[in-house]
Amino acid sequence: MKSTKTKVVIYSWQESDTSLALLHNSKILWKLNYNELKGKPYFAPLKTVEGQNLVWLHPEDHPWHYGLWFSWKYINGVNFWEEDRNTGLSEGRARVGKISKTLNEDFSAIVKFDISYAKTEGSPMLLEKRTLKISAPDKHGIYYIDWSGEWSGQKDTVTFDRTPPKKYGGPQYGGYGGLSYRAARDMHDHTFSTASNWKTKNKLVGHGMKDKWMDLSGNFAQSNGLSGLAIFNHPKNGNEEVPWYIYKDGEFAFFNASPLFHGPMIIYPGDRMRLQYRILIHGDKSSKLKIRKHYKSYINSSR
Repeated sequence: MKSTKTKVVIYSWQESDTSLALLHNSKILWKLNYNELKGKPYFAPLKTVEGQNLVWLHPEDHPWHYGLWFSWKYINGVNFWEEDRNTGLSEGRARVGKISKTLNEDFSAIVKFDISYAKTEGSPMLLEKRTLKISAPDKHGIYYIDWSGEWSGQKDTVTFDRTPPKKYGGPQYGGYGGLSYRAARDMHDHTFSTASNWKTKNKLVGHGMKDKWMDLSGNFAQSNGLSGLAIFNHPKNGNEEVPWYIYKDGEFAFFNASPLFHGPMIIYPGDRMRLQYRILIHGDKSSKLKIRKHYKSYINSSR
């Protein structure tokens, strides 16, 4: 009889004052970073179980891109997105306050943040409670991040806005802001696809079409198939579909769920606004069918 060897997979946690990481056989699978000054928690690296890092942190063209992260563009006219190339700080400051972490025996985790938004000086114009629930990888190596944020207005009315896209009189690149993904430099043959079977590999800036989810996958050296990341919009965000912003030009591959693409949003003092998404990380053994099944599972589990 032939003997078969079962590969043992060992997970472990790695913590510091500014990060939490899950190790897969002593190598980082994902790392959640949180800097109290910048206030933009982000995932980098963010890998498949096969070892492909899916994100690009601080690319030279846009050093304020943080791999997988969330950022508004304008809040009451103050820019929270772009950062000064010398100081690394934006005009508006998001600051991380209280942090709580729950690390489970199955190597899933829950991390909660209090985040405040203000100009360089002054009292916060906006407060956010953010919750990230990161699953353990399943038997196919797929894992996900359930992301939710709840913003509460303070003394003044708050207007969330963006650089208008071309169709509304702005530049071709306008329309971005929100939950964002910048694909790794090593990913090539980028393919964008959505729930409605829309698909492209072509150069594209803008887009703005609504759909339930979007996936960006590509090839890596020595991989056996497409690896990538999908973002699922939740119907409780106000609509089953959300506008998707795309920037694809050569090695620059980026997309985000952009609720502001077609216009600004407003919350009034004392009001609250909530957004929730699932980010699905899938390796080279996945398929669009599995992505669809995970989307249905997400919607059904959070009704």
